[in-house]
Amino acid sequence: MSFLSAQPSGKNVYIYEVTSFRNDDKKPSNTKISVGKISPQTFKPIYKDDFLQKINDGTSSITIKQFEEFNNRDFKPLFINNNIINPTNMILNSNINLPINSDSIYYNKNTSRYESEELFDSIKDYGTPQFFYNISNNIGLSDILREIFGDTLFEYILLIAIYLIISSKALIRCHKWIEEIDVSIANSLSSQRISDIFKNITYDQRNKFYKNWYIKSKNSENIYLDVTSLSTYSCNIKEAELGHDRDDEKTHQINLCLLFGQQSELPLYQTIFSGKLNDVSTISCILNELETLTKGHEYTIIMDKYFFSEANLNFMVKNKIGNGFLIEAPITNKLSLDLIEKHNLIAYNPENIILNSKETLYGITDEIKYDKNNDKLFVHIYYSPVKYEKAKQLLINDLNSLKKLFINDIKLNKTQKKDISTYFIVKNKSDEGISVNKYMFNEHLKQIGWHIFYSNTISNATIANKIFRQKDVVEKSFYRLKNKLSLKKLHIHSSDRMQNKLFILFISSILISYIHKKINNGKINFQYTLTDVFDKINLLKKININSIDIYRPITKEIKDLLDLCEVKIT
Repeated sequence: MSFLSAQPSGKNVYIYEVTSFRNDDKKPSNTKISVGKISPQTFKPIYKDDFLQKINDGTSSITIKQFEEFNNRDFKPLFINNNIINPTNMILNSNINLPINSDSIYYNKNTSRYESEELFDSIKDYGTPQFFYNISNNIGLSDILREIFGDTLFEYILLIAIYLIISSKALIRCHKWIEEIDVSIANSLSSQRISDIFKNITYDQRNKFYKNWYIKSKNSENIYLDVTSLSTYSCNIKEAELGHDRDDEKTHQINLCLLFGQQSELPLYQTIFSGKLNDVSTISCILNELETLTKGHEYTIIMDKYFFSEANLNFMVKNKIGNGFLIEAPITNKLSLDLIEKHNLIAYNPENIILNSKETLYGITDEIKYDKNNDKLFVHIYYSPVKYEKAKQLLINDLNSLKKLFINDIKLNKTQKKDISTYFIVKNKSDEGISVNKYMFNEHLKQIGWHIFYSNTISNATIANKIFRQKDVVEKSFYRLKNKLSLKKLHIHSSDRMQNKLFILFISSILISYIHKKINNGKINFQYTLTDVFDKINLLKKININSIDIYRPITKEIKDLLDLCEVKIT
């Protein structure tokens, strides 16, 4: 039998998971594991993340019912009875007695005085919900969610999406956060209700949302296609396949594919699939989904080199996907190497300079006949002398380090051993007995600094470069998804729950992308980060004293931020 226990120790009250059992002598015994402590400011439990994750996954010996009953206890007497808060330690401040103990009071930088939550009937965050509600309304997200899920479930889903943006805590703490913000459903979204939402959103509801959102959020525009791999320890997710993550750990993985609008700078659609990116079956499946979704809308699909293969290129040329495509090619294939050899003098011609580029860049467009039907393809070849010099110096540094390891008999891995035989001529293990293989060194340099793109419709190298370089909005979106939204690993143990969590995270990603776009395009002196935005909006509090609501004022700095995001908070 297991239960939670709050036990004072020194100036703190710690929470333990206690498991009772009988030992080998059949005598009662127990074990205690520390899982958190009680906040001396709010007298509410604060749990360790690993314990909350077990509760969320259903792998803890503590049930949801036990967990919620423990959270509803009044822990304040434990502090008073154990002299953690000493009623005699008081200071005089505006004719109000406040405890001296620093754990019981906090200093408000905005009002330049000490405050205690005991003075107020309640303190609610009204800025955060109004800020995100306004954004959701402005971009038409609320209308679509409300139409599909109804008034109540729509608000639940939106609040969970907001929580995933602004909080680094486990999802099981979401219902506690909602109690701290000024919303009408604060007391009705329990942990069990959140769990039911992740379980019961249907396939048809998700698909209807994606379709309606795509139609709402775009006209004819370029669409960036990108994929990231997400790891999971679960063997019950049917879409997951064994693979190696970035830490070279062998885990089950899924591929999350995201479509992103170039003009709107917002996520348009996401899908999950298994298989290699350069397989025709994979790309055909993704593009068929896209064709169904975008029926009646023109678009150009932009993809990076991980999707490139001659088979995929053939498929896109033959099937005339959308309004056309632009795809990056790896430098290592024969066709690319032949094109580099053909155009290796472009860097010496000023006519080939790409203007308005962030770095010195030369580019040229070649037109080739492709496949048996003689379909025309535009090939854009670029050379960057800056990247060439950086990569060359990096290669020299790596060879210097490798040579030292080899001479000092440091154990080498397989890749390092291969590089020794590839890039060095070894007469003996001495500094003078090892020289660089000139031929292999120069062969490697031939591939450095070059980029090649194929397109069946874009005929200008400058335009193709501009379109592709804007693709970093997708990479930033994936970065925010994995870091800000804590999606480096999927702590989900069923396919339906995984699909629904990714669906709500997609909504989170829409909101973040909107804010990020406004910040980047804004013309104000202060450079905001996403964290700055959320911290400042969180300062807007509603204080209730004797049934009277008092709202913290909106400062000029916050007003400038709201204007930047085209949001009004009243």
